Amino acid sequence: MKIYLAGPITSAPRIRAYADSFRATGHEVVSTWHDVVHADTLDPSDIEERRRILMTNLRDLDSADVVFAYTCAGEPRTTFGEISWALCRGKRVLWSMPPGSGPQARFRNMFDAHALVTVCTSVEGVLPALEGMADGCR
Repeated sequence: MKIYLAGPITSAPRIRAYADSFRATGHEVVSTWHDVVHADTLDPSDIEERRRILMTNLRDLDSADVVFAYTCAGEPRTTFGEISWALCRGKRVLWSMPPGSGPQARFRNMFDAHALVTVCTSVEGVLPALEGMADGCR
């Protein structure tokens, strides 16, 4: 299965670890952003550079079967945009958020109620949930 990993830039090291786990279980990781940024990277201020990054990320996202969205840390503003884009494209989303995240938590928004979203609140539950999506389960 082709997976796009979405998450705040500051979570890039954690996202890379998830990418390695997904690859180890036979999945293809199609996102590339997490391999070229560091935890201290900031969004560029130059509009052309922002546009280039955006178009690369959207191309990668469009090629995915599933989006893994990590919102457990940092400021997931762009991540919420990627979740919305994925849902508009009819893609399934596996959304990882901290346990006990109430409706007002900054790690979630209304889109976690979408029928194409599976919420996972434990690290241990991510791979089984992803495998369930690969099997066509929801």
